[in-house]
Amino acid sequence: MRFAPSALPSWSALAALLLPAVVLVLLAVGSASTATAAAPQGGKPVGRVVVVGFDGGDFATVSAMSERGELPNFARLKQGTFEPLESTQPAESPTAWASLNTGQNPSKTGVPGFVQRELSGGLPSPYFGHIEMLEGANGRPLAELHSTPIPTWDRRTYLILGAIASFLLAAALLLALRVKFLVTVPVALVLGVLGGIGAQTARDWLPERYPVTANPNQQPGFWDAAGEQGLRAVVLNAAQAFDQRHPENVRLLAGLGVPDARGGLGDWFVYTSTDYRVLEPADGAAGKQGTRTATAGYEIQVTPRGDRIESRVIGPKDFWREGQLHAQIEALKKELDGPDVGYQASLKINEQLMALEVELEKLLELSPRLDVPLVVELRDESALVTIDGTTQELREGEWSDWFRVEFPMNPLLSVHALTRAKLVSLREPHFELFLSRLDLDPAKPAFWQPVSAPIEFSKALAAACGPYETYGWSTLTMPFKDKKISAQTLLEDVEFTLEWRESLVMHAFDRGDWDVFMGVFSTTDRTQHMTYAMHDPGHPAHDPAKANELVQFFGEEIAVKDAIPSIYRQADRVLGRILDGLQPNDLLLVVSDHGFQSFRWQVDVNQLLANLGFLALDPELAAAKPPAGQPVEAGRSSRHGGLLSSYVDWSKTRAYSLGMGAVYLNQIGREGQGIVPPEARQALLEELRAALLAAKDPRTGDNLVSQVVITTEDRTGPHGDREPDLMIGFASHFGPAWTSRGGGTWLVDTAAGGVEFGPLVQPNDSPWSGDHVGVDTRNVLGLFLSNQRFELPADRPVHVLEVAPTVLDFLGIERPAALDRAPLRRIQ
Repeated sequence: MRFAPSALPSWSALAALLLPAVVLVLLAVGSASTATAAAPQGGKPVGRVVVVGFDGGDFATVSAMSERGELPNFARLKQGTFEPLESTQPAESPTAWASLNTGQNPSKTGVPGFVQRELSGGLPSPYFGHIEMLEGANGRPLAELHSTPIPTWDRRTYLILGAIASFLLAAALLLALRVKFLVTVPVALVLGVLGGIGAQTARDWLPERYPVTANPNQQPGFWDAAGEQGLRAVVLNAAQAFDQRHPENVRLLAGLGVPDARGGLGDWFVYTSTDYRVLEPADGAAGKQGTRTATAGYEIQVTPRGDRIESRVIGPKDFWREGQLHAQIEALKKELDGPDVGYQASLKINEQLMALEVELEKLLELSPRLDVPLVVELRDESALVTIDGTTQELREGEWSDWFRVEFPMNPLLSVHALTRAKLVSLREPHFELFLSRLDLDPAKPAFWQPVSAPIEFSKALAAACGPYETYGWSTLTMPFKDKKISAQTLLEDVEFTLEWRESLVMHAFDRGDWDVFMGVFSTTDRTQHMTYAMHDPGHPAHDPAKANELVQFFGEEIAVKDAIPSIYRQADRVLGRILDGLQPNDLLLVVSDHGFQSFRWQVDVNQLLANLGFLALDPELAAAKPPAGQPVEAGRSSRHGGLLSSYVDWSKTRAYSLGMGAVYLNQIGREGQGIVPPEARQALLEELRAALLAAKDPRTGDNLVSQVVITTEDRTGPHGDREPDLMIGFASHFGPAWTSRGGGTWLVDTAAGGVEFGPLVQPNDSPWSGDHVGVDTRNVLGLFLSNQRFELPADRPVHVLEVAPTVLDFLGIERPAALDRAPLRRIQ
């Protein structure tokens, strides 16, 4: 969809001549009225602080590889502090990083995990725990955005100020050209009116509400505390630090939590000429061609016409036009209900109303999203790929450079995006083009969803280092999980992600214009998630042939099974560059949010609760009869129980699970059909803990659970209502089943026609074969390494909550009262 100049009112062409000058004046006025300067409150510290984060950095792996001499730069830190770091429970990245960065527990940060329980009509269902999607009528108001392209005054103010500014500009210009005063005044008045109308039009191009992916964590990071004391902080790729306000001398590029340019969770596209199985309709212009995959992505069938393929790249929603139509429809309905509307007038209003409703219906049903053209011209050994007017030539197996894409809604409102394409196959066995997600362009960020603070920081980094990914979960784990890309493609993307992230981090680090620096790398986590089955011969999905498949990775040929040690060697290389750039008094901390383990066996958590007597299966579902003439073989087909409400008997259920090992009580006054009195909470939670710790694997007799945390015994805070009542830490190599994470269960058919629970423990056959969620935090210890020595706890590992206070203590900043732990003391 492109903006059509003919859609402007007839006076706009003339008014637009003055619009740039008017907007400049208004910007100056707005800036002058809102600009503030923060005066430094503290002196410069003796030494600087450098924090390097490796997401998923596993202490056992780093320790073993260092002992073998494979990680010489990590080994250099053994002269300082070389210790494991215990994560939050749950050991999920958004939860752990939010606590590490702020020094505050999850009940204070409001980040319970990737998934939280939502009570819709009293019935539990899964919802995002680390982000909040604000859309439509619930979108963020213009006045509450962190940055806007022009001041957020009302339309009348724009009309008046625009007219005044245009009149003065026109008059000054005419007088400078020695035009007579009697001519200047009327001409300037006319231009002033047109300028006022133009300024008002510009204001109309800004919707009142915006679709924003919001951050539930609004607690300050340690860099904010430093910034409040006048210190300069630079932070790159920080998790759960998006959508926040920061002190003036903090420059931050956000990481985990930032959405893609579609406002989603990293949707990717596969364009293929082969047949496919329809899963569900996709959005946008490709709706009749596209299918939604299991997690985040689309398959779009294309039909070559000769050597030419035409399709579309589906972008964000046109929320501006949708909002305009809704507003116009509501205004007409209000007018129609007025007491003074005559018959003829009502006919005219109804006619306008019908036209707008038809347009809105078409917008929502036929093309709810903006899109740009994709054209492929097939050649003998290559293809010309054109996206939004930019053409690149690709050979089979080759990645493109960045494509820059624009999705305009009006002259002031556009979404600028970046994407890359890989030509998977040219013709044999079929044509296939893989298109990575649409990242928000850091050089032209959306003002309602900035990727950095201040918004200019991402632009400066792009100017210095070139385009880069901004989506908070960089690396193509989801298409690999859905078996849509090969291990080679996955690892190519891992390499690409680390290269650009290293470029950004080292550029900012080498500038040295900071007192506090943090850079986070995510590829250690992503590689372990997706290749552990190849690395671990004991994993039930281990395939020796696939494990020994040779791939190119960072300029060398390796077996896929060696991708994990290889990515740690790359982390070691990057760490060496940081170590070599330190100054004598600098404090270096190398940290991670959690460690890792092989995820071999998945446990149906709600069935486990049923087996222990805490959850009951709906008797009507269990006793259902098969249709006449359709006998059912017992155990013939396994299927997921969907939402909890589809299979649970709430009248007999005391506890249920939703999320990654999270357990909730079916409490009176909270759940819609609760049966547990509030005064019985503690006794029931203790009963649950004892039963879970005694639970056995029915196949082997091994303990399934080795850690159970009752949330209120572990922490308190204003966001405790977002957290589960109890958290399960599964024993080594076990984890919550995939279906359990959304509140489902495994059900199998019975000979009588009803259903019953399937196997309690099943092999994890997903490519997502390494994990750290819903497990005993003592089995996935992360990193706490330093070039300086610290006094350490005698009876436990260092905890993620101790990182922030330790940084502030080194900087001489008094520990804020909200922080949960005391700092570790340096050994001088």
